[in-house]
Amino acid sequence: MKKYHESPFSLLSDEKIDDYLKHMGHEFSDEEIDCLVKKTTKKSTSKLSWLQKCRQKRTIIIIATVLIFLFLIPSTIYAVNKIWEVYFHKSNYSSKLFIHKAETSNSKEDEKVKSKNYRIEMTYLPEKWAPMPHNQGEVPSKFWNSNAKNSQESISTILVKLNDKQEFETRYTLETEEQKIGQHRTWIINKSGHYNSDLNREAYILFEEEGYILLFMIGEGVSDEALDKIIAGTNLVESTSDFASYYVTELDQIQGVLEEKTVDEKVSVTSPNIKHRNEPVSFFAPVNSKNDNQHFSEAEIEFAVKEVEIYDHLNKAFDSRKEEFLVDRLNDLKKVSLIDDEGKLLPFEAKTYKIGDGKNTLDTLIKIEKQQLKYVEVTVLLENISKYDVKDCYFQAKLVILSEKNGYYYFKYPEIGQYTIPEFYTASNFYELSFLDSHGPDSKNYLKIGDLPTKTKKTLKVGYFVPEKDLENMFLTDNSYSNSGLIEENKIQLFDK
Repeated sequence: MKKYHESPFSLLSDEKIDDYLKHMGHEFSDEEIDCLVKKTTKKSTSKLSWLQKCRQKRTIIIIATVLIFLFLIPSTIYAVNKIWEVYFHKSNYSSKLFIHKAETSNSKEDEKVKSKNYRIEMTYLPEKWAPMPHNQGEVPSKFWNSNAKNSQESISTILVKLNDKQEFETRYTLETEEQKIGQHRTWIINKSGHYNSDLNREAYILFEEEGYILLFMIGEGVSDEALDKIIAGTNLVESTSDFASYYVTELDQIQGVLEEKTVDEKVSVTSPNIKHRNEPVSFFAPVNSKNDNQHFSEAEIEFAVKEVEIYDHLNKAFDSRKEEFLVDRLNDLKKVSLIDDEGKLLPFEAKTYKIGDGKNTLDTLIKIEKQQLKYVEVTVLLENISKYDVKDCYFQAKLVILSEKNGYYYFKYPEIGQYTIPEFYTASNFYELSFLDSHGPDSKNYLKIGDLPTKTKKTLKVGYFVPEKDLENMFLTDNSYSNSGLIEENKIQLFDK
């Protein structure tokens, strides 16, 4: 823990002390200072010279300043090797880290440092952990145990190149701790449970000479001991631009507060774009014309839903089709106890929270609802009615939930200012595809369903995991490659009301 008496206030100028007090929102008026001086001198039996009174006045200001920082406000101030000056302050549930260039820093040396490239290097990772780059060939920005639940045993990183003056805010702060771990000053922030609460801690690691802050977003399954070892073994290594870690200069933090979703998008229940089972929907797929890559034609394909089946469990009847399921999706359900080893789908508690602002209020649990998960399997038919052969078709249809109100369908959002855990649909309001027969050879090509020659048909089975309460509101979008997710685009109602 940072020892506050290490801050040498007695060596600071009057102007510097005033600057610090103003920055933290505390100033002494002349009347307050005179009052302090009088109270102190009154107890003295000897007369003080004018110079002694001035010195005593300054001493009282320094003592009062130190007392403020020790007792009245939860913040720290210190100079870091005369390169950066750092202020840390917590107010209610918001904590802020202020960093600005010290007056004594060497500007020429700073410019040399700014021109260098750096790569994040981890010399220690816990057992079974591995780096996970976002894209092939990238320097990893996430490190995790892939066998753990969700993001519970993971650390995601954001590298921030410091400007001359910068501020970092973390909302939903419960506790803060300042440490020196390895060679780096570190601020660890414990956060309350909120949306995406698997990452319940943050750590700001200052690389003072390099001019960077490294932000760790830490899963709740990472122990204090493991975190200390990871931070102590984290370095910025000088690198060429080709192998340098990606960095930002401004941190747009996700504070756990959801953007308010609007319900302006709607479509009439009588819209011609609302289709029903066995009613074909046409879409167009691009094809090469005469093997000329510069000229394209489009093949018209009809897409129809033929059958919908609902299951309570994935029993032995599914054993022969296990390879058709997305393994990651099944593993995710097992990790959160929504499916057992026998394939039975389990009930769960859906918890609804009212969102706090993260500064003065936290998220509040307002409702718990018992729900049952179901497996929905849809049989679809694709028919190429054009004169063109289509190669390398992909399954693009999405399962969405629409709620009906006053003769219109709306995307089924949570109430504004609320969220529910667990959520099964993505940020784009689509349910995740979990099963596809005739799929591609690996996870990257899973949606590839093969060729569709002219005048031929292909039958597919696709599957989704959906809460029972949403079954009657299920719609499937068409298989159009250009489907943007807008509510007015073609949708097939899976159950007629």
